Amino acid sequence: MRLRILSDLHLECFDGGRELPDVACDVVVLAGDISRKTRGLSWAAERFSGTPILYQPARKASPTLAVI
Repeated sequence: MRLRILSDLHLECFDGGRELPDVACDVVVLAGDISRKTRGLSWAAERFSGTPILYQPARKASPTLAVI
């Protein structure tokens, strides 16, 4: 199984989004400080469409794990 693990992207700091190389994977794992509030969820669903995503928000945001 190939995991793509990303954390602390802080998308809110990049006006045009953040450039990420395309990498083949079976599951995307996003952990902590991806973007503000639920924006990270919608970004992940669009960016990694068709790939299962595990999304763990930062400790201060919410302790809930989302599976997209």
